[in-house]
Amino acid sequence: MINGGLNPVHKMHLRIFDIAKEALESDGKTIVVGGFMSPSHDAYVSSKLGKEHIPGQHRVAMCKLLIADSPWIDVSEWETTQTGFVDFPGVLLYHKDYIKEKFPDHDIEVIYVCGADHALRCGLFMNGIRGNMVLCIGRKGSTVQLKRAAHKNM
Repeated sequence: MINGGLNPVHKMHLRIFDIAKEALESDGKTIVVGGFMSPSHDAYVSSKLGKEHIPGQHRVAMCKLLIADSPWIDVSEWETTQTGFVDFPGVLLYHKDYIKEKFPDHDIEVIYVCGADHALRCGLFMNGIRGNMVLCIGRKGSTVQLKRAAHKNM
């Protein structure tokens, strides 16, 4: 799953899912069955962008248009409908509980996918989120930072 402002959502947000799926399935054992795109609450987005933020219901609609042809990615409106901002660990835990409730007989792991900049800033690169897996997708030029973080945390 990914979350964030998605203000506006763009094709690279969709590409992140493909990159993550390829990386996870490269071990020959993992099967990625789905993905969630979760636009953040208006309180978070407006605190970053002020008047330039796109309201949550419109960001959700844009995300749905972007993933319309994807058979395995869906948009979660949950985060945008909360009474206030929910930080990414809470968003991950909500979706993990949601999946567990919907598929109680299956061992499905929900993985938080984020950019390297976010992972480094929030200390997620080696620590994860409350024991949950995090997959960070590096942008061009972030490899050196990721290697330093990995070496530092070993």
